[in-house]
Amino acid sequence: MPIRTVVTLLSVACVSAVAALAEARQNASSVPAAPTAPQPPTALPFAIDGPSPPVAPDVITRDESGRATLRAVQLTSPLRVDGHLDEEIYLTVPPLSGLIQLEPQEGAPANEKTDAWILFDDHNLYISLRCWESHPERMIANEMRRDNYNVFENDYVAILLDTFYDRRNAVYFAVTPIGGRVDAQIANERQFNTDWNVVWDVGVGRFDGGWTVEFAIPFKSLRYRPGQAQIWGLNIERRSRWRNEEAFLTRIPASFGFNRAYMQVSYSATPVGLNVQRVPRTWKSSRTPRRA
Repeated sequence: MPIRTVVTLLSVACVSAVAALAEARQNASSVPAAPTAPQPPTALPFAIDGPSPPVAPDVITRDESGRATLRAVQLTSPLRVDGHLDEEIYLTVPPLSGLIQLEPQEGAPANEKTDAWILFDDHNLYISLRCWESHPERMIANEMRRDNYNVFENDYVAILLDTFYDRRNAVYFAVTPIGGRVDAQIANERQFNTDWNVVWDVGVGRFDGGWTVEFAIPFKSLRYRPGQAQIWGLNIERRSRWRNEEAFLTRIPASFGFNRAYMQVSYSATPVGLNVQRVPRTWKSSRTPRRA
């Protein structure tokens, strides 16, 4: 075979090989990459400061540092705010409990048990508590004037709501066993303003082993982030005046003392599962003079 013919055949073969290689590379680049493992859906609108959310039927998880994450439960039937915990929801949903002493014994379990439920419907947030009391006759409850600081010299329970979850600012609601109440704003974990007054309801009651309370706070009385899914901060405080005992849902260092501990928004627990329907908000608040 002539040399020119051989060279020609070799050239044709090389061109064909290069073309086949290019086509193979093009086909390989057009093949979609292997799918990655599906990621679990994110149930929270943003990261939370605390342990993983509890899985039903559990309503609370805690970590070693004393932080807590709670599960809010949506109501399917109306709740009567009368202080009597006799609706079915209190039988079907387990309460959260385990308040922790600030004083007199830092970090110890509270001597008196407190059960709590975090509930909501389309209009209100409900915090219900069953306050067990070993000596009901020793309780101090004699103040009914709203926002009077003598409320804090009574036995009482209080809730703190950090509705923007900024861990610095909150609103605060307290009630005594006879219905004396306080509502206030907390700013920068330092300022406590009782001139803040909004519409909310509360019912108190008694049972053989202690007393009960139901807070009903309309969403339209609060300010919070846009969106239906909400992440807030929440703490529960209980003071047994005759014991001189102060306890919270989360562990707060005793170095803050009673006069500052209840304003430590950054130590509050995190309720999840709270869905807020779009409701008109009430921006104005009635103002009453602070009483000495």
